[in-house]
Amino acid sequence: MSDPLSDLYNACDPLKPATADFYVDSDEARGSLDFSLQFLNELKRIKGSFLTCLFTGHLGCGKSSELHHLAERLKDPSPVIGDRRYFPIILDAEQFVDTYDVTPTDVLLAVLARVAQELREIGIELQDHFLWRRLVKNTNFLKEFFLSEIEVPKEIEVEKEFPLAKVTARFGLLKSDPTNRQIVREALGRDTSQLKLQIQDQLEKARGRLQKQGYSDFVLILDNLEKISRVQGQADGYQSHRQFFIESASQLTGLGAHVVYTVPLPLVIRDGRELATRYGTRPFVLPMIKIEHRPPKRGPHEEGRITLRKMIEKRAGGRTQLDKTIAGDALNLLVDFCGGHTRQLITSVRSAASQTAGPLIALKDARRANAEMVALYATMPQRFYPKLAELELHPYQDIDSGDPDIQTMLEQLIVLEYRNGNGSSDDNSREKPWYAVPPVIRTFPAFLDRVEELKKTRKTRGKSQAAPKSRKWPPMS
Repeated sequence: MSDPLSDLYNACDPLKPATADFYVDSDEARGSLDFSLQFLNELKRIKGSFLTCLFTGHLGCGKSSELHHLAERLKDPSPVIGDRRYFPIILDAEQFVDTYDVTPTDVLLAVLARVAQELREIGIELQDHFLWRRLVKNTNFLKEFFLSEIEVPKEIEVEKEFPLAKVTARFGLLKSDPTNRQIVREALGRDTSQLKLQIQDQLEKARGRLQKQGYSDFVLILDNLEKISRVQGQADGYQSHRQFFIESASQLTGLGAHVVYTVPLPLVIRDGRELATRYGTRPFVLPMIKIEHRPPKRGPHEEGRITLRKMIEKRAGGRTQLDKTIAGDALNLLVDFCGGHTRQLITSVRSAASQTAGPLIALKDARRANAEMVALYATMPQRFYPKLAELELHPYQDIDSGDPDIQTMLEQLIVLEYRNGNGSSDDNSREKPWYAVPPVIRTFPAFLDRVEELKKTRKTRGKSQAAPKSRKWPPMS
């Protein structure tokens, strides 16, 4: 007999994108546009060229779920795209590249490998000679590495074509082998133009065969690229992000396909205009789900809280099953404490399920789960507290995007981005992002002390700003 609590625990895997059964439309609660609808509309209208999209948001805010939702919509004929079907290919960058040592060449090779794998599954076998020439024919080591599981003729010097899927099947091994990875980079050289031409050629050959199967074209979706931490030869963080996504933009564009790239949120906040210029498209930001109103209005944002509860209800198997697995006050506490961050909520529900003896997650179990989150945030540097206090009392909830500490706090979910508008208002100020301190940090005495000190300092100097009333929400854990 099925155990509802075990079912909920397993449905709340924080590292898996939401399936079609678990997906919840959260656009209104986020105050944002419908990403997939916007992409499909552009796809319908573009002619004579390929669509490039930059997609961003906090780590764990739901980007992968939205990208998988887009993939599902692409596969089915829809009036939105003129009853056309597209073949989506999702590449999870973390499966192919070492995010602490990456180059554009690594990503292009991953694209080639993933395309070959996906097409092979629907009966389209791409033939390769470029990699044979550059990686295999002229280097005995690479020949052994790439073709160890392929029957190679004795006449090795003869130009040969091999199934691309077989040649690229071992690319995933390069992620964990820096020596082999460097040898491959040197064999290909720094100039990626030939590799890009190979990708264009393979996609063009496959495009005609795809159309015979009822598809109009490809859409390449490169997920988790925003998790790149270090580019070869660059410092971690911002310098690497800028080198990869801005300075190397010419190497990532012009692949001969519609492409979605995920990019780091701090880079978009700091250099969004330059990204838009380089790629010819404005980055689409997926903000947090609002659980409170933007100052000066205060209090819970009920639509956002309902949306988050709906996400857990779907994973529980419906309202009846939800009531059997988690008490209402326990779920409300977890929703209040997550700050609108979907992965944190899902992680907390799973943690609470592991805390309880069952059969129902009670309020005390939710508090234990929140305590684990408190422990994670409690180790942040002390120098962050004054800046968080400044943000808390800022009349417009704005940030200094050029501050390295702010960039770090955005990456580490110590500062969260929200939006109020969805493009439907004449008031442009509603469309401007705003930022907030997560509810978990608002319970820290060190933070509360800094806020009070800042209030007193401003009052003493005669420059006090209208400060919010003391918060009684969300509840303390």
